[in-house]
Amino acid sequence: MSASLESGDLGAQMQELHREIISNSPIYKFLLQDVGSRSPLDLASLHPIWEILGLTIGLLSLPSSQLTIHSVSPGIVIAHLPLTGNLLNGRKVLHGSVSATIIDWIGGIVIASTGSANRGVSVDIHVTYSGAAKEGDLLIIEGKSRKVGRNLAFIGVEIRARKAGSDGEEKIVVSGSHTKYVG
Repeated sequence: MSASLESGDLGAQMQELHREIISNSPIYKFLLQDVGSRSPLDLASLHPIWEILGLTIGLLSLPSSQLTIHSVSPGIVIAHLPLTGNLLNGRKVLHGSVSATIIDWIGGIVIASTGSANRGVSVDIHVTYSGAAKEGDLLIIEGKSRKVGRNLAFIGVEIRARKAGSDGEEKIVVSGSHTKYVG
């Protein structure tokens, strides 16, 4: 009997610790806040397609971030995001969940850039972490349409980091693929 009580106490302590960690994470604070309180970016002024589709971005209008769409052409979107402290993990590098969120976000934007009115729902996301980006780095996020079919869309994503003050040298820190159902 006392062994199971100790297990129960340990489980409760672990749950409490988990709650404490999550409640102090800027990423989770953002994700758990009321969606209506987020300020979406206005993409309508950046490209005529945004006016047609009326797109907004809520998920990545993170506090103190300066996400900008650098270029848009059919099937290719490049965005820039200065890496700030609220996007880092405990080791002070780009948080893995932020990378996955970026891949999810840009997948829908790339699909929209092809002229599709339906940005779809995620079916599969793969993320490969191949390097680290640090606070102050500029993230260059490039999403490319591999295929947008009748039912499925396939997007390739590369996140590169450019050191602050560097002459343009970039290193790949994350690559991924995103499959969405668009039927």
